[in-house]
Parts: sequence; C-alpha cells; structure tokens
Amino acid sequence: AQVKTSHFSPEGYEISFSFAEDLESVNFTLSEQEKTRLRGRIDRVDTHKTEDTVYVKVVDYKTGGVKLSLNSVFHGLQMQLVLYMAAAIDMERQKNPDKQVIPAGMLYYYVKDPVIRLDGGEDGMDLEEETLREYKCGGYVNQNADVLQKLDSVFGTNGYLEGGAASSCIPVSTKKDGGFGAYSKIMSEEQWQKVISHTLKQAAKFGEEILEGSVGARPYRMGGETGCDYCGLHGICGMERGEFAERCRNLEEKTEQERWEDFT
Repeated sequence: AQVKTSHFSPEGYEISFSFAEDLESVNFTLSEQEKTRLRGRIDRVDTHKTEDTVYVKVVDYKTGGVKLSLNSVFHGLQMQLVLYMAAAIDMERQKNPDKQVIPAGMLYYYVKDPVIRLDGGEDGMDLEEETLREYKCGGYVNQNADVLQKLDSVFGTNGYLEGGAASSCIPVSTKKDGGFGAYSKIMSEEQWQKVISHTLKQAAKFGEEILEGSVGARPYRMGGETGCDYCGLHGICGMERGEFAERCRNLEEKTEQERWEDFT
C-alpha cells in the first residue's frame, strides 16, 4: 500500500556494499598505510528516476520501535541509516553518471503485527487507513515539495503542497496554511549534506580509534537513557555502578532546532 501511494519503486533488496571498494563515501584512507572500509547491507533501496535526476530512499526493517534521533545521529550513536544513504547515493551516481542524485528519505519500516482497536463504526476504508498509520515509517525525508509529492501523493501535485494533509506512510504532515506540522521529520538539501558529512567524519574518527587500539567500554548517558539500558554484555565488561558513574560520558541533549546549529 505504501508503494502504491508514491512514485518510488524498489530497486533492490539486501544490497551489500561490503566489497564496493570504489565507493568514496564508505572508504576512508586514514594514512598512507591504513584504510578503513565499512561493510553493510541495506535492506531496501527505492528510487524514482526522471530524465536528469535520481531520487533515492533507503529503508531499514526494524522489529522494535526504535526512533531516529537527531541528537543520537550527532553524537554518533545512530549512524546506520545515514551511512546507508551515503552508500546508496554513491552507488546510484556510478549507475547514473549523467544524472543528479538526490536523497529523498532514510526510513525505518516497522515489521510488526499490530492490533487495531475499533469501536464498531468504521468502514473498510477507515480500517485500511488505521492499519497504514500503524505501519508508518520513522526517520527523515527531504522537505522539497516535489520530493514529498513523489513520496506520497496525499501532498498533491505540481510542487504546491496540499494544506492539512497527513501522510500515513512517512512522518510528515502539513498545516492548513501549507506549512509543516510540528512533528514532521524533514531535512533541507543543505541539512542532508551536513548530516551525511558529519556522520562520515564520525565513522572515520571511530575507525582511527579502533586502529589505535581504543576498545575500552565507554558508556554514555543522554537525557534519561544510557548505553547500558539494553546491553546484553554486562557479564563481559563487569562494570560496577560506581565505575559507570566515573566513566560515563554525559552527552548533551538539545531540541532539533538547537541541534541543527551544531552540524557544520
């Protein structure tokens, strides 16, 4: 149903960039002797192609309710989707050297079997709409009106966003005046570039630390969460509460508007 509401179509599933040595974005030369090559497998890549442009959307399947946080991306805690997008852009540029490649969205698709509660007054259309909402993807999408309309036809056509529209597929809604709803997860072209560049630098930094032998436990706390909350390796690190408090990295949590100012 989500594919039907958009102009995008799946180009590939479980796309590996493990051995793509010529992908600039996921290979880092740290020195003349050292090189870090990231390996990964993208669950799904969707594209929409025009005469001169390729729009790219990466989708990662999740069984849990994980949400993509801009704070976590900034601190290097959530890098997966951004790195997938960087790799997908590189691959599409190689396939389509004469076209501009534009990021359209990086999304989590939640694999679940939702229970829909009805009060008895809904018809088939209401049930379908409610089911779609339960499967709505999380993540971020390109705020360009043309791109949004290609992602979901509910936003209208011809580059003019339909006011008062709410997507059942992506985390975007519009107000009656045509502005974006408060909970819309959107990025401008400039913000896409900043997020990808920042994450690639973070990946290179982590690669350097690994090669230098820095593999010690470095727990963090951000807001009310810590990196140990869902860790299954407590028995290996053996870190006591007192040691955790001493070694914990306190990461600053900001609003999205404030956090965007930190991406350069």
